[in-house]
Parts: sequence; structure tokens; C-alpha cells
Amino acid sequence: MRFSVLPALAALALSLTAACSNIDEAPYADHETTEDFVVEKTAVRGLPATFDREHVMDDDFFLDDGAVGEAEVQAFLENTPYGTRCFLASERVDGRSAAAAIVDGAREHGINPIVLLARMQVERSIIGKTSRPSAHSVDYAFGCGCPDGQACDSAYRGLGKQVACAARTLRRHFDGSIAGTSPWVAGRSNRTLDPTRLTPDNHATASLYSYTPWVLPNRGGNWLVWNITKKFAGAFEAAGALDPAPPAAPESPAAPESPADPRTPTLRADWIGDACIDDSSCRFANGTSGVCQRLPMAKTGMCTVSCEGLCPDLAGHGSTFCVSASLFGGDEGGLCTRKSASDNNFCAETAGLRAANASRYVGGSSATARSAEVCLPQP
Repeated sequence: MRFSVLPALAALALSLTAACSNIDEAPYADHETTEDFVVEKTAVRGLPATFDREHVMDDDFFLDDGAVGEAEVQAFLENTPYGTRCFLASERVDGRSAAAAIVDGAREHGINPIVLLARMQVERSIIGKTSRPSAHSVDYAFGCGCPDGQACDSAYRGLGKQVACAARTLRRHFDGSIAGTSPWVAGRSNRTLDPTRLTPDNHATASLYSYTPWVLPNRGGNWLVWNITKKFAGAFEAAGALDPAPPAAPESPAAPESPADPRTPTLRADWIGDACIDDSSCRFANGTSGVCQRLPMAKTGMCTVSCEGLCPDLAGHGSTFCVSASLFGGDEGGLCTRKSASDNNFCAETAGLRAANASRYVGGSSATARSAEVCLPQP
């Protein structure tokens, strides 16, 4: 979907509409790489296993600007998911490698570089090309500054400017979803140009529809965005550049319920990060159990399990992250907590928790050292 970057009053008039307004019958239906229409079945962290038009990808994935670095992106370009070497592996952008330009642009605006790589492929099949296409295709790789039916604005010419423009626009629409000012807002129903009425359930999905207001399952639109992003994230996982999606927590018979003590309030948690009274509260929805970790500033605790490197995830619940037990007052080892995200009201769902940055507890695992915004006890 092409951006319209117009001067003066025209730009002001367009500022209240979607940044992407190419009213095609089916955007990306003429996409050059036919492989991209084969449904990706590999499970990857941060994207739903099957296409969900109201949840295209997780907020955490969308904003993970440190997901991959220059070396990982360069290796990806050298050996793409199509089994070929992308011409960008040799491209220079303002004195830097194309990989460095993509990563720098992503980090400047707080967007996952994989999201930008996928967007380049969605727009012009750039990643799938082994030889350099026309200068115009490279110079306007994201369609920024190219109003529909008009010549592209030379002020936005160049891959470096295109990366910055795309990252800036995606982030602006994400922040606009939070503020309620973007064309699409999480939790607010709207109609796509298909037309289909839907309600994005997070800010990342709202941003993607502000950028491309189409669904088009199996044909284009945000279905293609999801499928290509999933393909690329899977390739990075297979190369060891990303943590793999955790295995589903094993199903086991639920322990028999003990008679409730009438003097004790009852509380049943569904998953890690939920409020609890005692360990018996932490019998999870999938049949497994955790422990109730005391929170100093609350009458209730938080359900958790011990960890080294990675934590389990459960469909329909917020993603988790392994941190040092010392952050919860423990002596050693790691504990799982939830990441700070919209699905848990940024940690406000459970009393006594706050959002804070924390490093991963790696322990004896081979997990990648990383940090994230997670739910930690209030001081």
C-alpha cells in the first residue's frame, strides 16, 4: 500500500485519513512472489498460528526493535526464506550496508526490523529479488511519497528515507491507536475497504490497518502482511537469531479441589501473572499448576512457575518472560512473569505489579540474553 506525502493544505486534509489510501480492488493481489500466498504453518513467537483479522501480530513483537541486529539481518539477506541471496546483501545505503540501514531505521522509531523486512516484501517483493530491480523500485521500496496515480515525490527518494518513512508511519499509527487519534484504534470497530467490519484487539493490528485498510484472506491485504511476517520470523528462529516459540505446556489432570476454607477468600487464576491467594489458586486453565508468589504491596500474590531462559505460553493469555527470582525477593533461580502489554492493561490487572524493564534470567539455558518491559512487584 502506497503512502501519500503531499504538501501544505493537501497534507493537512489527508492527515485525518489512513496513510495508505490506495483504493485497489485487491491490494497486493498482483504480488510477484507466488510463494508468499502459501500459508505458513510454522508456529512463531509473536504471531498467531492461524490468521486472525483482529489480531495480526502481538504488540510486543511489533515494537521489539532489538529482535535482530545488523549481523542477523545481513545473514537473512544472504540466505532468504526463498532459498536465494537477496540483492540487498550487497547494497550500500548512505555509506552503510542495507542491513544496517534497516536496523537503524527500525530502532530509531521503535519498530521490529522483521516488520520492516516483511513490509518491503509485501510492497514490492524486494526480499525475493536476486538481482537489483529498477532504481525506482529500490528508491521507493515502501511507496512513501508516492500518491496514487501521481509521480513519486523526490524528497522521499532513497532506501534510507523509505525505511525511516515506513517505520515512522507505523509507529505514529501505533501511538495514535493508544491516543485514539489514528484511523484505526484498538477496541474500536471500523470497516475495511474489502469491506469487512472488525475491531482490532491491540495497537499493532490497529497500526497495520491504518497503513493498509484491507483484510483479503489468501489474496493480499493484512493477510499477506501476516503470512510474510510469519515466514520471515520463522526463518530468523530457524537460524537461531530469535527465541523459538515455547512448546505448549503439557496437559495433565487437574488436582482435585480441596474444600474451601470459609475464612479464606477464594480466587482462581488462569495463568502466569494472574492474582492469587495461595498455591491452590494457581491451577491453570490447561491443567498445570504454579505457585503463588507474594507481592509486598498487595493483599494478593501473583501466580508463577520457575524458569531458566524461556517460559511457557498459553493461547489466549499474555506472553511471558523469565526474570531473576531476586526481583521478587527470592534468592536464586528464575521466575516467569507476564510482559507488560495491552492484554493485561500494562500490568494493572494484578494488584501490586508495575511495568518495568528487566533482563532475561538465562541460567544454564542457551536462551539469548535480552531485556523486556515486564510486570514486577511495586517497590
